[in-house]
Amino acid sequence: MTPTPAIQAPWFTAATWFFALFLLTLPLKFGTALNNIGLYTSLLLWLISLWRGELQHPRMTPALWALCGYVLVVSGAIAINQIDTERSLNSLKGNLLEQIYCLVFFLYHLRNRHQPWSLLTWLLAGFVLLNLCTLPPALQLWINGSHNLTVDMKAADINPGYGINAQFYLPLLLGYSLFAPLARWQRLLLWLLCLLSLILTALYDMSTALFAVMAYALLLVTRALLQRLRLSVQQLALATVITLIAGVGLFVAVAKDSTLEKIAGQYQLISSGQYYELLSARGGLWALAWDCARDAPLYGYGYGEKKVQLICSQDRYVHHAEQRGNQQGLRFVVLKYGQFNFHNQYLENIFVAGWLGSLCWIALFALSLRRAWSQRHQPLIAWLVVPGLIIYLFGCLFNGLWEGPPVSKALMLLLALAITTPVERVSKEHL
Repeated sequence: MTPTPAIQAPWFTAATWFFALFLLTLPLKFGTALNNIGLYTSLLLWLISLWRGELQHPRMTPALWALCGYVLVVSGAIAINQIDTERSLNSLKGNLLEQIYCLVFFLYHLRNRHQPWSLLTWLLAGFVLLNLCTLPPALQLWINGSHNLTVDMKAADINPGYGINAQFYLPLLLGYSLFAPLARWQRLLLWLLCLLSLILTALYDMSTALFAVMAYALLLVTRALLQRLRLSVQQLALATVITLIAGVGLFVAVAKDSTLEKIAGQYQLISSGQYYELLSARGGLWALAWDCARDAPLYGYGYGEKKVQLICSQDRYVHHAEQRGNQQGLRFVVLKYGQFNFHNQYLENIFVAGWLGSLCWIALFALSLRRAWSQRHQPLIAWLVVPGLIIYLFGCLFNGLWEGPPVSKALMLLLALAITTPVERVSKEHL
């Protein structure tokens, strides 16, 4: 089916440029003012565009209905529980509602402009800018004779959220460099930027981000073997084993000694039965978080993960954890409001949204992935959207990535691409 031509909509065009500014400054700590200008100005212009009837509306899908269900649950739970209501509503406005607007804007853009690659270009340009801003202070530390760049970069507070950003953006940047309609020199430049980002990720000692990137690279190598070589089952199995070994070798070569020591230390903790100390003490934190989350009502305590400090610091949770030899409950007692969370998005979902809202959240991603998988013949979907969503869900095992981090808004582009129809999205766009 031939897609409908892009609609001439001057107000929406202006909104798109301001939204591009928002995407460009999204990962930057120092770009908050420009980020807010871009976001809210684009919102105003988009509303004017709607009022003037410039745009065609995107279609509702089961995934969007699941998101509506999640929003109703977490917002309704705030009103029902009346726990930390004011700050929870502020968090709802500053995080979830902004996420929803990003998703809606992406859907309208794909419906009326048919330019997915341009959206990805602006999104990834922000990550490229983050790398270029991170490199000079890192080089300065190295020139000054730093003996441990990882420790010194963290002490200097150089882009502290870099690891989470790299985990999300770097696989997308690598996929973009391979599948986007680019000139050869552009691809070479992006490969150099990918290498720079990989080095910075290793310097930040972010093992989860390194693992995600290596897994994605392994997927690309396997794809190349399947497409370019006609292999028998035995040859394919051998090639897969060789690729896995090469991937592990590359991970060992890139990872810092401290990363490898941290991985080896997990085995020692398991051998000695110190399960609460696993994964930088996440084992103990998750045990206490489960006790706290499972006591939440069916609809949860309401949106706002920061309220975990108010509830999980209660004596019944801390004392019960101490009786089992788990000292992680003291963190919720000692640390101030908002300084700590569960470091697991799935547990946070149960806490804020209960089992009802958690099912809606899971349905949002499951239905989006199902829709995307049905359109896997398109490289944009098969090699950027589907892996990007899976990597995000994997990262949610170790961090809370839904409320707060900039990637939670960047994620909305992947969801929009996953749930739109081919009529609303054209993957052979030229930049």
